[in-house]
Amino acid sequence: MLLYAHTVAPLSEGRPIRATSTQWMAVVGIEPSASNRATVSRSWSWLEEKRLISSHRQGRDRGIEILREDGTGQLWQPPGAHHEAYFGLPLAYWRGGYASELSLPAKSVLLIGLSLQSREEPFFQLPLRRGSDWYGLSASTLRRGLAELRRVGLLRRWAERRETEGSPLGHTYDQRYALNPLSDRGPLQLASQPADGSEDISF
Repeated sequence: MLLYAHTVAPLSEGRPIRATSTQWMAVVGIEPSASNRATVSRSWSWLEEKRLISSHRQGRDRGIEILREDGTGQLWQPPGAHHEAYFGLPLAYWRGGYASELSLPAKSVLLIGLSLQSREEPFFQLPLRRGSDWYGLSASTLRRGLAELRRVGLLRRWAERRETEGSPLGHTYDQRYALNPLSDRGPLQLASQPADGSEDISF
């Protein structure tokens, strides 16, 4: 929900984003029910406790204001205003159904990949042993996310040789990844497309 709030926040022109729990369930692909409505409410409350949003109720609507991601409680501003690094989440993430179809590990790895690939590099590296220190994710979670993204055609993987004195062979292989563009057709349709012929080395 926070991702979607960030997506629509620029359209609100500085005003709170107003919607009912039912409307939030619809846009993020949650089945409407009393229990899910309570889950939406608890989720907003949790985000407010973490100082990622502020909210207030007006009738059935809850007004949401986005706060900075650092938890300082300051209002969020476009990163360009302060020349801060950022990455964009394509609208195809919502239009193509990725928000509802991908598992949580796959979503996490997708966001990590988007942030790393936004550095204008044609690839990124994601050592599994560093997942906990860098992103708070276990190696098994990263492995599942990477595997799912490859399965639905969103991720390519290959290895590049690098000379090093630390190896008995005098060289090693670095695992590299690159994201394919998200499509409005969604992840399940992408999975049925033929492979693009990219080199794919397993270890």
